Amino acid sequence: MATDLPLFPLGAVLLPGYDLPLHIFEPRYRTLVEDLLAKADEAPARFGVIAIRLGHEVGVEAARDLHAVGCVAEVNEVTSFEDGRYLVQSTGMIRFRVRSVRRDEAPYLMASVELLPEPAGPDAEELAAAVMTGFDGYADVLTELGVEVREPRSLPSDPVALSYAIAGAMVLDLNDRQRLLECDDASRRLSAERVLLRRETALIDALGSVPGDDLLRGSSMSVN
Repeated sequence: MATDLPLFPLGAVLLPGYDLPLHIFEPRYRTLVEDLLAKADEAPARFGVIAIRLGHEVGVEAARDLHAVGCVAEVNEVTSFEDGRYLVQSTGMIRFRVRSVRRDEAPYLMASVELLPEPAGPDAEELAAAVMTGFDGYADVLTELGVEVREPRSLPSDPVALSYAIAGAMVLDLNDRQRLLECDDASRRLSAERVLLRRETALIDALGSVPGDDLLRGSSMSVN
């Protein structure tokens, strides 16, 4: 079943369960926030965060191509400033797939999206145990380099929640993280993470440094 969402393209990937603080200063996104707040009494204030495939964040035509799968963000708190800026605190809720994008309905993008289920998939419990073991080794290597790792010893046991916790805690580039977001179920995501953990642990251990760019380290992401 399709639903409509305002879109917020970003140069990063939002995952379910992760916090997203946003500093809103562009006029079109000020309007988005105002539209969400105007309807807050009727329904939760939600918008879709989608990673930019080609382009950049600032400017009306800056995001020239978007990934197909994103994450619904629910607004928790909004702080307004006298100059019209907003600080929005939100949290990733559920994945969606974009069916179509409308560019002339509002100053910001509107999309018809399909909300995606979150099945565990086959052998999820076994894969979860293997990934937790692999992540312990990965975290140890990072800790030795002085890199902070999000709650490395208190990850969730639920396979779906764990798959997203690992995806957010690893030092990954946008494309790797996007591929994890797009996995059909937790089993596929955990299986991919097991491969990534082996690859990254070996690479970090060999180089003595952290490769890549961590766009979503820890429990929150900030965009200015």
